[in-house]
Amino acid sequence: MVDCGLAFMMELKREAGGPEVVQTVYGDTARLPCRADASHSSRDQWRDDDRVLDVPVLLQWYRGSRLIYSVDSENVPLMQARHTVHSGARDERRLHFSVGRRPYRLSLGDVGLDDEDVYSCIVAFASGAWINASVSLVVVGK
Repeated sequence: MVDCGLAFMMELKREAGGPEVVQTVYGDTARLPCRADASHSSRDQWRDDDRVLDVPVLLQWYRGSRLIYSVDSENVPLMQARHTVHSGARDERRLHFSVGRRPYRLSLGDVGLDDEDVYSCIVAFASGAWINASVSLVVVGK
């Protein structure tokens, strides 16, 4: 399994202008895009600046520096990968990660004001390469 924790702690970011801002209404579902996959090709091969990075083997979502969700596809196709919620029973009911459409999205249901934060998606590839992207969740209303 590829460990992306160290890479995340180094805070290396793809985006130059800071995290993308996603707004959602209090109580609704927030859909946080994983824009780390913005330039992909077919068959789950991902590209970055016209180079093939390889197939993804691990996708991780962090809230701040805390791992909250992962998808492990090291030995299976991405659509059959194991999904794990790392942030507790409350989030098990609220978190869902969809790999059926791109950009991939982490859905966070029943959003509250305490959910405002920076969320980061990290994608690790079989070759050892990795890319990441961040979104800032803003909750409006109530």
